[in-house]
Amino acid sequence: MNLKPTLLILFGSLLGVSVSYAQQTATLKCDISKLKKGNEAEVCHFEEAPNDNPETYTIEAMLEEEITWSGKDGIQITKVKWYKGTKIFNGNNPSGNGVIKAKPKKITEEDKPYRYKLKFNVNGEGNYKIDPLIKVRNR
Repeated sequence: MNLKPTLLILFGSLLGVSVSYAQQTATLKCDISKLKKGNEAEVCHFEEAPNDNPETYTIEAMLEEEITWSGKDGIQITKVKWYKGTKIFNGNNPSGNGVIKAKPKKITEEDKPYRYKLKFNVNGEGNYKIDPLIKVRNR
């Protein structure tokens, strides 16, 4: 029995499953002891890019790819609020109580990414925001 065709079929199937379940994550972490209104960009970062300024952090997603925003150490994500660029989500701004999941329904133009305010609190207290970006492309 030749295993090569069987392995190729198995690999192709696994690759197809992983692409169909692709998702992006943005996990916010802050130095809670130093967090005060207005200094979020100085004391917070996304785990996916710990050395980058959180306000230049860019999620690069595919059309219909799930994006999940969450926080660490008591950070609760409450809203993804559009303010500039292509509106990529249908209907209202995605919101939640700790974790938000949404799928972009439109692609962004190269020079017009989705700009938004990621609103969050810490253990239900305070109102903070970070202004990252999303670029969406076709599959």
